[in-house]
Amino acid sequence: MPVEYSFYKLCKDLLKPKRYVQSLQSKLELYIPRKDESYTPGYRRFLQKVIALRTYSVPLEDITDLFKLEKKIMQLMHADSQDGSPTWYLDCCAGPVNAETCLLLTNYNLETPINAAVVQIQLDFTRKDDELFDGEEMGEDIQRVLAIYREQVQRMKDRIETEYKVLVNALDWANQAF
Repeated sequence: MPVEYSFYKLCKDLLKPKRYVQSLQSKLELYIPRKDESYTPGYRRFLQKVIALRTYSVPLEDITDLFKLEKKIMQLMHADSQDGSPTWYLDCCAGPVNAETCLLLTNYNLETPINAAVVQIQLDFTRKDDELFDGEEMGEDIQRVLAIYREQVQRMKDRIETEYKVLVNALDWANQAF
């Protein structure tokens, strides 16, 4: 049986106050479980990643943009049609991480390198309303979205490398001062 979290335990594990976590949920437009539902390990792990990025001074707007791109990639890969979970976009977060094939925030495994020239889209067995145009006709191309995704991830990595040095200096100072 997987570990599940109450909102109180989630906040305690994240070391953040209730209002901070609620603010992240709102700004990232996350599913909020009902009172009789629990938070999953994937949900918790996702929020840990967001909090870590914020610690490195990555703007929440950048995180939100990347998260939207990851959900779009997952939809183009038909990951949203797998199990009907309201947190389908977070369910991979608790799994094993492979930086070469997994998306940064959601940990969704593309099962091919993120920078590969070709991506194998999963079969979609769910029934959806017909669209007037195919996704490709409307400009939804997985390679185009992945290219934008890679650019945004690289900007975040550059930011983290810079901020890492600042954090190390701050920790050194704190150890000496206190």
